[in-house]
Amino acid sequence: MATTTLLEQRCTLLTNRERPLSGREISVLLRQLDRWQPTTTGGLKLLRREFTFADFKEAMLFADKVAELANTQGHYPRLTILPKKVIVEWGSPVIGGLHRNDFIMASRTDDLCSRWDVISGQKDVVQQASEESFPASDAPSWADSRRGQNT
Repeated sequence: MATTTLLEQRCTLLTNRERPLSGREISVLLRQLDRWQPTTTGGLKLLRREFTFADFKEAMLFADKVAELANTQGHYPRLTILPKKVIVEWGSPVIGGLHRNDFIMASRTDDLCSRWDVISGQKDVVQQASEESFPASDAPSWADSRRGQNT
């Protein structure tokens, strides 16, 4: 049976009866997230990542999209919005530690970031698809042979 990625999973409803993840479980899940750092703030363990943007307006737009994402899963982050940066922290205060939901939402936030140029309107969908399908490379050899010919 194939295992599903964090991105493919959905958050579960948390109750105070659930236990936080162990240090070993956290280490295993962190292998699936490149840029997230575990941290402790006010006694609460959190997953933290900073996202940098061109200006405050773009940072606000990203924070708004993270909020929309949170609403789809019923799991909410701590957001800090600065002029060109958004700090996203996922945690589960109801259980006093990190839960799998935090890792799922970190993965979904990474996915949002990876598609950001299209979502924010900096690239259109056709341009994005073109770049994904045809990575930059040298022109095909037939293009060189046609240069200088009158057709």
